[in-house]
Amino acid sequence: MEGKGAMRAGASGTPGSDTRGPYQSGVLQVLTVAAIWGVNFPIAKSVLDQMSPLAFSATRYITGAVLLLILLRLRGVRLHLQRRDILPLIGLGLVGITAFQGFWATGLHMTSASSAAIVMSAAPIFGAIFGHLTGQKAGPRAWAGILVAFAGVALVVNNSLTGLHLETGDLAGDLVMLGAAAAWALYSALSRHLLARLGALAVTAWTMLFGALALCLLALPGLADQPWAALGAADWAAWGFSVVFASALAFVWWYEGIARLGVARAMVFTYLTPVIAVAVAVLLLGEELTLARLWGAAVVITGVRLARRG
Repeated sequence: MEGKGAMRAGASGTPGSDTRGPYQSGVLQVLTVAAIWGVNFPIAKSVLDQMSPLAFSATRYITGAVLLLILLRLRGVRLHLQRRDILPLIGLGLVGITAFQGFWATGLHMTSASSAAIVMSAAPIFGAIFGHLTGQKAGPRAWAGILVAFAGVALVVNNSLTGLHLETGDLAGDLVMLGAAAAWALYSALSRHLLARLGALAVTAWTMLFGALALCLLALPGLADQPWAALGAADWAAWGFSVVFASALAFVWWYEGIARLGVARAMVFTYLTPVIAVAVAVLLLGEELTLARLWGAAVVITGVRLARRG
């Protein structure tokens, strides 16, 4: 899963404010993004069998940042930052790209794509917690949703309906992925003011660049030791999909879709991401589709929806 944010423009998404064409375009955009992010879990998992997690994230996001900066320039935006914005954008990049992607790729490398996608879908729960800590008080329904969602995550991690059944590798990977969900939620909470002032595409491009540069520093040993010649055409194709579609275009389409539909409508489509991820992981990677993970996914999604309503 990757990229949940808000733009001031079109945030209300009231039916009367949309013409039918823009509304349908917005639906198509967010639906496509949900599908891309779902497919990306098993796609990236296949590459991580051949590439170290930090090397994968560093090369993926430095390339994605360059593509977004080129897109900004093509749209007539000057690639210039005011001094007051540089440190906040660097901080956001360290949280939303360096920490998030470091955890995301490492967690995905250690656990199954199905489990990773379901655990990652708990990110809005951390968003509700961070919102509460910053003064956006959550009601009883929201806290009930938080507890329900985490119960679903525990069920996915345990992967059993009959007793305690924790596998060390999967458990560690799921916990790391939970860290990725928390990092993404923190990035989303901290980025609101900059998103409103600079625009989502500019904030995404610059934070992606700063965060990717930090990832490159952390990934230097892995980049030096990576057997690049061992990567086949399928590995590079999967890496390219993650760069062009899941990292660059998906962010653009997501924010444009939000502008046309509003945040509440657009967020509904993100519930498709873990469903698609699980289905593709079963078909592409041959992962086992257990009843515990199915129930866990349903419980997580229920909890997230309950928390958002509260």
